[in-house]
Amino acid sequence: MNGPYQFRPLRNTNKFISTILVGLILLAGSLAWRSGDAVAQELPGDPTARPTMTLTGSPQPHITTSGAVGTAATFQLSQPLNTVSAALAQSQTDWQPDLTEDFENGLGPVWQVLDESGDGFERHWGINDYYVDEGAQALWVASGGADALDPVLDYYPPNLDTWLITANPIDLSNVQMADVDFSMFYDTEVLADYAFVGASVDGENFYGQFWTGDSGGFQTFSLDLSEFIGYPQVYIGFYFHSDDNASENEGVWLDDITIWTYVDDGPPQGNESVQNGNFETGELSGWTVPDLSTVIVVPAENPVNGEHVAFFGGIPNADEMFYQALALPDSEIQSATVGLWVNLFGEEIEEDADYFCSGIYDSSLTELLVDLGCLNGVEALIDTFEPANWWQAKLTLSAEQWQAVRGRTVNLAFEMYTDDSLNTTVYIDDVTFEIVTGGLSGDRFEPNDTIAGATTAQLATPLNDLSIHQANDIDYFKVVLAESGSFVANLDAANTGSPLDAIATLVDGAGKTLCENNDDGQTVDPYLMCEVEADTYYVRVASVSGQGGRNYTYAIQFDLATGGNPPPTPPPPPPTPEPPPSTNPKRAWTAILYINGDNNLCNSYLPLLTRMEQELGGRIGPNGFLYVTVLIDLDPRFCNGQGGTTRYLIQPGGNYTDNVNRWNMGELNMGDGQTLVNFANWAMQNYPADNYYLAVDNHGGGVSGISWDDTNDHDNIDNAELHAALKEITRNGTRKLALFAYEACLMAMYENAYDLRNFTDYIFGFSTISWTNNASYPSYLGDARFTANTDARTFGDIMFDVYFEAVTMPYAVSLVESSKMQAVHDAVNLWATALINQVNSSAQSMVAARSATQKIDTNNDDALSDEDRYLDLWHLADRMAAQGLAANEAAVLKQAIEAAAVRKAFRPGIAQLPVDYANTHGLSIFWPRTPAGNYEDYVGNRIYNSTREGQWDEFLQAFFTVLPNGRGRGGLSADLGAIDRRPADSSTQPSINLYLPLVQR
Repeated sequence: MNGPYQFRPLRNTNKFISTILVGLILLAGSLAWRSGDAVAQELPGDPTARPTMTLTGSPQPHITTSGAVGTAATFQLSQPLNTVSAALAQSQTDWQPDLTEDFENGLGPVWQVLDESGDGFERHWGINDYYVDEGAQALWVASGGADALDPVLDYYPPNLDTWLITANPIDLSNVQMADVDFSMFYDTEVLADYAFVGASVDGENFYGQFWTGDSGGFQTFSLDLSEFIGYPQVYIGFYFHSDDNASENEGVWLDDITIWTYVDDGPPQGNESVQNGNFETGELSGWTVPDLSTVIVVPAENPVNGEHVAFFGGIPNADEMFYQALALPDSEIQSATVGLWVNLFGEEIEEDADYFCSGIYDSSLTELLVDLGCLNGVEALIDTFEPANWWQAKLTLSAEQWQAVRGRTVNLAFEMYTDDSLNTTVYIDDVTFEIVTGGLSGDRFEPNDTIAGATTAQLATPLNDLSIHQANDIDYFKVVLAESGSFVANLDAANTGSPLDAIATLVDGAGKTLCENNDDGQTVDPYLMCEVEADTYYVRVASVSGQGGRNYTYAIQFDLATGGNPPPTPPPPPPTPEPPPSTNPKRAWTAILYINGDNNLCNSYLPLLTRMEQELGGRIGPNGFLYVTVLIDLDPRFCNGQGGTTRYLIQPGGNYTDNVNRWNMGELNMGDGQTLVNFANWAMQNYPADNYYLAVDNHGGGVSGISWDDTNDHDNIDNAELHAALKEITRNGTRKLALFAYEACLMAMYENAYDLRNFTDYIFGFSTISWTNNASYPSYLGDARFTANTDARTFGDIMFDVYFEAVTMPYAVSLVESSKMQAVHDAVNLWATALINQVNSSAQSMVAARSATQKIDTNNDDALSDEDRYLDLWHLADRMAAQGLAANEAAVLKQAIEAAAVRKAFRPGIAQLPVDYANTHGLSIFWPRTPAGNYEDYVGNRIYNSTREGQWDEFLQAFFTVLPNGRGRGGLSADLGAIDRRPADSSTQPSINLYLPLVQR
C-alpha cells in the first residue's frame, strides 16, 4: 500500500494464506455480534458472499460510497457509552452542516473514543498525519492512547477493537432529512479484519455496514439517516476490529466528517401532475378535446407498456388540439420536466405543410406561456407506423420558464395541423409533467435564478454561504457602479473544500455577455475582471459541469478599481496535500479503461478482458512496463445474468485475488462523471506511470455526450460533465493524459476536441458511427510496436493503424494533436465572424454550402441527408468558400484542421451500408437543419466551452434569425442521444469475414 515501508518486515505470506483459510472456515459466522467479545467475533470469511441482514422494525442507514459496496451488519458495544445529554447543536441554516470535523485541531469534544480490546494495551483512534484526504491531519485506528503506535513504523496491531462515537446525540425529532458524509481509506487483511460504520438510537446497538480488504485510497461515503427521522437521540459510530494474528496492512483512516440536518425542507419529491397520460383508460378522460378536433385513442404497440396511444392527424386539413388543466405549485423546485413518447410517420415532402406542436398555455388558452416546440411533417422517416421509431422527448423548463407558470392554473396542450395532401400522423404516449420539489439548499438569496430576481450586492462586501444548490442552478447578482474602472468578481470555492467548479459571467441588463472567466490560474475558481463604464450590471454564477448540491458552496466579493489603481488580486490557494506515493513501482504506461456495459453492449465487452488476460503476458507481469486497469459495469439482461460493477488490475492468465487485484464495486452509475473521476484517480495514484491512456467505451452521441447507463435511469456523462471530470483527473492539466480515446460513435467533433485540449496530448475518436471488433484493447496494447519506450504520438499511431486494418465497415477515424486545437478554435472564430457579417445577404448561399457539405449519419438511418446535424468542418469551410463566403478565413481554418488532425482516414460505403465519408477530414461540427433538439443548450453555452469562448454559436443564431426554416420553435424535436450499436446479425449489416464480431457504437 501507499506510504513508507522500509522499517517494516516483509509480508508473512504463510500467515496471509492461513488467515484466508481461517476466514473461509468462518463463513458460517453470525452477522450480528458484540464488539470486544473474543468468542463472538467471527466475521464471515467473505463478507460479500453472505446475504445481508435486515432487522425488521429497526432503522437502518442507507450507505452510498464511491468505492466498494459494504455488507450490512449489527454491532453492540460491550461497555456503556459515556453519553452527553445535550444534543449536537444544529446549524442556523440548512446550507451549512451541523458539524464539520477535519481533525486539523485534534479530536474535538463532540467525539469519544473507546478501547474494547482487553489486551492490556491502551490503543484507539487518534490523530495522525501519515495519510490525509484533505488538510494536514486525519484519524488512524491506533494513534491514540498510552500505547499509541506510529504508522510510519508500525502496522495496526492484532486484537484491536476501537470505537469512535459521537458523544453528543443528533436530534432528528424535528428535521426533514439528515445524513453523514465522510472520507475513509481502509487497507485490512482480507476476510480477517474490517471497518464498520453505523448508527444507533440507544448508544449501544449500531446498524450499518462493514468493509474489508483494500479501498484503493480514500473513498467518499454518505449515510442517509432518513429511517432515523423522528428519533431524538441518534449516535454515529466508527468501529475497527483486528483478529489475533499480526497484520502487515495499513489500517483505516477517517477524514472530513460532516453531519447535515434539514429542518426547513425535506428530500426531493416528485409530483406527477398529468392524469391519464398513458391513455390506458382507452379514451381521453382527463383531457379536453375541442369540438372540431378529431384526436382519439387507438390501440398500438407502446414504447413503454400498455396498449393504447393518442392519435393525431392522418387526415387532410387537420386542425386538432387537446389539453389538460394543471394547477402548479407556487414554490421553488428542483426541476419541472414535460415528457412524452412520440412516433411520427407520413409522406409529407413540403416544409411546414404539416406540424405537431406542444406548449403550456394560460387558463384561458389565449397566451402561450412556455413554448415546447414543434415537429415538422418532413421529419418523418417512414410513411407507416413502425414500433421501432418511438422516441422520447424530455423538455425541462428553465428557471425563467418556471417563473412564468409557477402558482398558476395552466393548460398543457398538444396541437396538430396538416394540409390537404400527404398527411402526417403522430402517435403520442406516456405524457408526464413531473415537478420535483424539496431538497433545496436553504440559500437565503434564493430564488435568484434570473436577472429580474438578482440579489443586490455591494462593493467590497463579501457574500458568504452561497450555493449552487442543485443541478443547473444559476445565481444572479446585481451590482450598481457609479464610476468606470476595472470591475472584479472574485469567487472562492476551492479553498473551502467545495466541489463546485464555477464560471462567472458579467452581463448587461439585456443578458448580453460582457466578459467571463472560468479559472483564476491558481485554482478552478473564477476571477472575473472587466473594464466597465458606470452602469448597472449583473454577475451570473453557474457550475461548469452543470452539477450542484447543497455542498456546492461558495463565497463571492465584488470590487471596482478606479483612477488607474490596480484591482485586487486573488489570494494564493493553500498548498494541496499530495497523497503518499504508491508502493507499486512506476511503469512506462498505465491504461485506464472505463467500460460501460450496463446496456446492450454488455456481451461484447467480456471477451475484451479474457483476451487481455491471455495475450498481454509479460507486458503486464511483475517485470512488465504496462498496468491495465479496468472498471467494467455489466447488465444481466445482456450478459447471461451477470451484473454489477467490477474493478480490475488485469492479471496474466486471469489469476485474480479478490480485494487485491479484483474488487466488487456493487452497482456504480457509469453515467456519472464522478464515477469516472474516482476510478481514474484510483488508477493513477495506485499504478503510477510515465504515460496514462484513458478510454471511455460505450455509446456516443456527439453533443449529447457519452456513456449511457441503462440501469441508472439512462443517465449519461454529458460533455460538460466529461470536461469537469478530466479537469479533476488531470489536476487542471498539470497531470496530463498521453492519450484520451472516445471509444464511441460521433465524438470526434471540433467542440469536443477543443474542450479537452488542456487535459491530454492526443485524442482518438470517430466523427461517424464507429465499430469495434473486440480486438481493440488487446490489439492496441499487445502490438509488437508498443514498448516501454513508446511515446504518446506513437501509441496513437498504433491505435489508429490497428483499428483501420481490422475494421472495414464505413466510418471515419482520426487522431488529433490537442495542442493544435487552440489554433483551430481561433480559426473557427475568425471564419464564423466573417460568415456573420455575410449572413443577411448570403443566407441562401450558406444553405447551398451546407447541403453540399459532407454529412455525418447522426440519425442512425444508414443514409446521409440534410437532416443530419453534424458536418465535416474542413469540407464545410471549403464549400462555403466555393460559394464566395469567407474564402480567406476558410483557407486558414482548413490549414489549422490539417495540422491538428495528424491522422485521419475513412472506409468507403458498401452495398448494405451506402454511406460515403470520402470528404471527411478528422473533425465534425454541429449545424442542425433547424434550431431544434440540442440547439438551445448548444447556443446557450450549456454544453461546451467552445461556444462560450467562440463565435460559431453566434453564427448559428444569426443564421436561424434570417432563415428560421419555419421550425424555429424547436424544443419538441428529439435531442440527439446515444447512437446504438446494432448486433452483428442486423439485417442492415452485411456478413463480414472477421474472426471477431463487429458491434456498432
